[in-house]
Amino acid sequence: MVFSATEVLGQLSIDPYVGVLPTTSSCINLTIPDGVIDGSPLVIEGSVLNSAINALALDVDDGTGMLVLTNCNLPTINISADINLALGTFTLTAIDWTDDPSCSLLIEQTISIQTEIGELYINTLPDLAISNVTELELVAWVINGTGVVVSADWDDGTVSSVSCVTSSELSAVIFNSTYEVPGNFTVTVMAVNLVSTAATVSEAIWVHERTVNWSAPQPRSARQSGSTNALTTWSFLATTQCSHRLELEFSK
Repeated sequence: MVFSATEVLGQLSIDPYVGVLPTTSSCINLTIPDGVIDGSPLVIEGSVLNSAINALALDVDDGTGMLVLTNCNLPTINISADINLALGTFTLTAIDWTDDPSCSLLIEQTISIQTEIGELYINTLPDLAISNVTELELVAWVINGTGVVVSADWDDGTVSSVSCVTSSELSAVIFNSTYEVPGNFTVTVMAVNLVSTAATVSEAIWVHERTVNWSAPQPRSARQSGSTNALTTWSFLATTQCSHRLELEFSK
């Protein structure tokens, strides 16, 4: 693979790059974002050591390409490229080399063009729930944004998530969950994509155990020696924690 470049206005030139493209480098460091806001430039930052001129070639699989030569502010690299891509995900190839023949770098990665998330709303959950009984339904509405992932953290080690891949002015997702243990929990909902994060929304909920109260049928009266109308009353209280109480009352 061969690349050469000359910037006539600034009288910059660099020798063609020829050879096997390395995927790691000790003299070049580049940071290319995974996502770019629709209509915004692609900003690439990095650094170059022991060089006076840097060349960066970019190629996208939709046919878009550009070449940038830099000799200002080295060793720092800060390039803003107007790539003008449509919404979607593309494969980007970046080749960077310098006037030092031993200093070059190949980067291949995907890049997504996305719109920013607008707002995030959720329905109001009940303040109380019963463990292993109450099924909670959480509805989240996301305004704008592409490639959005909506997640619900139930604060008990469970996280539910769903992707809203298509572009829409309003998307709604539904989560269902049932707590298995009692306690106080804070449900947190978040919507993110590669270019933005919606403000998280939280709801507090108290989960308690199911309690069962019941009484045994009253036994029939019995006569005892030396007594009149001996009456026995039985009373039981049962809960899921296996707590029992037995009361005996005798009247003579």
